[in-house]
Amino acid sequence: MGALWIVGYLATPVLFAKLDRTTAGQLAGEMFSLVHLIGLVCIPLLIAATLWRRSERPAPRLLVLGSMLALVLIHQVGLQPEMAALKTEGLVEGGEAAVRFGRLHAVSSALYVVNSLLGLLLIAGPKVVREE
Repeated sequence: MGALWIVGYLATPVLFAKLDRTTAGQLAGEMFSLVHLIGLVCIPLLIAATLWRRSERPAPRLLVLGSMLALVLIHQVGLQPEMAALKTEGLVEGGEAAVRFGRLHAVSSALYVVNSLLGLLLIAGPKVVREE
């Protein structure tokens, strides 16, 4: 969960503050892809561990983990490939591809925020969601 917060809310703003927009965007995109790949490995492991422990109330935790996994999959399978294709076409400011990219980026950002908050819920939320 820490990678979500560090990349999204620490490293990415620093990149955009210190580098040109194109380079910062490329580096941030690579970091986000790595964070999503980590999620694709870790979330199923957390789901398996939750099921293995046979806690009395696994449903809330499984719901949060399943939601996080779904959000990562939506990004990696749905949004990211289309955004990458639009970038290879070339994004001319104000052009149709740039407008479409901007919309997809906004959706991607919103999903990232929701995923970050779900991760926070797993760590600091009610005991029903956390495993202590």
